[in-house]
Amino acid sequence: MRLKKTLLSVALLSATSAKWPTRQVKHIVLRFYILTIYTVTFGKVIKANTVSLLKKHWLIIFAKRVAEKGGSVLMLNAGDANTGVPESDMQNARPDIEGMNAIGYDAMVLGNHEFDYPLQILSMQEKWAKFPFISANVINKKNG
Repeated sequence: MRLKKTLLSVALLSATSAKWPTRQVKHIVLRFYILTIYTVTFGKVIKANTVSLLKKHWLIIFAKRVAEKGGSVLMLNAGDANTGVPESDMQNARPDIEGMNAIGYDAMVLGNHEFDYPLQILSMQEKWAKFPFISANVINKKNG
């Protein structure tokens, strides 16, 4: 029995001290920077017919600078475009959507205020938008 323990010990020590072939592994480090920016509605800008000014908006300049450095920007709107300033509210949020189109938003999440009005308004807003509306847990009663 003692011989077996000795042989086992020698075998284990030999195995741990043996030089195993190593494989060189490259590590890739990915850095993600998340910047959350709150923007106000665009009602007054659109009311003044200054959509062309939005082309010089600081968000566009920021996105271009990030892209020049090899980065990416994903512009998401958190929704609730149907409430805010009267200039936009009275136009079914069209000024906000046109502002987001001009700046180049990638998508808008549906907030609770997108459902304050009939679904025909939301369908109309989707047609105005040059970006998708995204949501979870929304079911159309007609088609499930």
